[in-house]
Amino acid sequence: MTTAYIYARISSKKQIDGDGLRRQVEAAEKYAKDNNFDVDDTLYDIASGFHQKHVSGGALGAFLELVKSGKIQPGSVLIVEALDRLSRANVLVAQNQLFSLLLSGVDVVTLEDNFRYSRDNDSLNQFYNSPHKMARGYDESNIKSLRGKAYLAQLHEDVKAGRKARVHHLPSWLEQTQIGTSKEYEFTLRESVSTVQKIFELYEKGYGIAKIAIWLNENGILTLQESRRSNPDPNKIWRRKVVGEILNSVAVRGDLAIGDTVVEGYYPAAVDPVTWWRVNDRYNNKSKKATNGRTGLGYTNLFAGISKCFHCGGPARVIGGGSGHRYITCEKIKETGELCTGKGKYGKTSLRYDILEKAVLDNVATYCHLPEIPTVSSDDLKRQVIEIQTGIADIDRRISNIIAMAEITDHPDDKTDLMTRLKALRSDKSRQTAEIERVTSEIRTLETVRDDFTTIHKTIEDERTKWDTLSGDDLFQSRSLVNSKLREIVSVVSIDAVDQSAYVSVAGATRIWEINAKGEVTRSTDFSDLSEDALVKMASGVGLKADRNAIQRVKQI
Repeated sequence: MTTAYIYARISSKKQIDGDGLRRQVEAAEKYAKDNNFDVDDTLYDIASGFHQKHVSGGALGAFLELVKSGKIQPGSVLIVEALDRLSRANVLVAQNQLFSLLLSGVDVVTLEDNFRYSRDNDSLNQFYNSPHKMARGYDESNIKSLRGKAYLAQLHEDVKAGRKARVHHLPSWLEQTQIGTSKEYEFTLRESVSTVQKIFELYEKGYGIAKIAIWLNENGILTLQESRRSNPDPNKIWRRKVVGEILNSVAVRGDLAIGDTVVEGYYPAAVDPVTWWRVNDRYNNKSKKATNGRTGLGYTNLFAGISKCFHCGGPARVIGGGSGHRYITCEKIKETGELCTGKGKYGKTSLRYDILEKAVLDNVATYCHLPEIPTVSSDDLKRQVIEIQTGIADIDRRISNIIAMAEITDHPDDKTDLMTRLKALRSDKSRQTAEIERVTSEIRTLETVRDDFTTIHKTIEDERTKWDTLSGDDLFQSRSLVNSKLREIVSVVSIDAVDQSAYVSVAGATRIWEINAKGEVTRSTDFSDLSEDALVKMASGVGLKADRNAIQRVKQI
């Protein structure tokens, strides 16, 4: 039986879920069935339509290599919708690709005209027809490419002129309406914007993109594309990739991306920019590194993303034990049956997870340094501002007196003396005003730090009290929220299964607490008196990333 391969070419990644691919595959499968062909795996070339990079690395390039290596046997058939689908390179290159296949003994069937190209076919039609059909594909791509460049160039000009022009690929949660007969448009939010906002809300609560997609599907939320249709298909499902694209879209915060240029405030914001930056930063940082340990249905590992082995720096994972308890240990134990350093103290290879979790959460106020946050100092600074303001008022009074005296003084020496005193007073006033700005800024910093840490501490305590009464999604959501709050203050929870202890580090390694196997804090270390550069270097030396803002925040308290 002849083996057939289906070549389905799609010009954009966004067409993967569309009808174009389905149509091509279904037509090819019907042809194969009608001709009694045995269909092999479908080849998908998901590539940009014009620049022809896929020939060496995509599905067609791979197919040619398989033919040359003998893994695809002579006598096989490649089924394609049309020759212009097979390649959109220039005609000479495309012809060469076709002839390479034919000379290797692989036939090519085009469905649009039901024609079979073959080295055994003596008809001259295949040589007359193929250049014309391939040129059609190349010209089509060339025209589209030129049109696209012209559109982007015009959009740049409109933006420079302060005009809001029509956007070809408008985000699905937006509507654009022409203003009168002008070429300008106004943009408004559609009802589906609530779905975008829900995605950001769920991510802030600790849901990953896969779980968000599941939640949207389970709750019958229409995809954004379907929500635009008059007869939406409720069977279209959300995919994690789409959720990730929304979390990364600058249009959500109201900006328009034109190539590498970002135009701020072009659209109405679906999510306020502060929330967007916070969520997007967390999403991209999380995407760049593997999560440490599975969280499970109830978010079993509360330290996901921040737990590591103290010795090898690899991930720490939560495992089950025969006693029914859960334990946390170096992930390498899963591969070798032993710790990265061999057996630990008393032959133990892990720490009781429940004991460690309770100990870490019980000491959140300590990590936030709440008992030592100088609330009185904030009041003192406010009194200092009042004193400076009183001093400035006195300076203003003295300046007024000198100006009045200068107006009635005739003697040149007296005028010179008064002007010298006036200059000194004004200089003093400038210094005092600058001091007010400095002290006021310090007050804002102190109060912001305290508010941030107090909120984190309160949120964690409030959520913990609910856990005994929660289950399923509610428990997952609550524990994932606590995980996200922990990650705002804790850089890493290092598991030392060898010495039966754990280390909680804040702001890189600026402050560190040691917790033993019983859940007792046995030691704390504070390096916050070191310079910021020294703290960054120290953290880097032990494999930790130290955020300078986090270091400054900790140093403030």
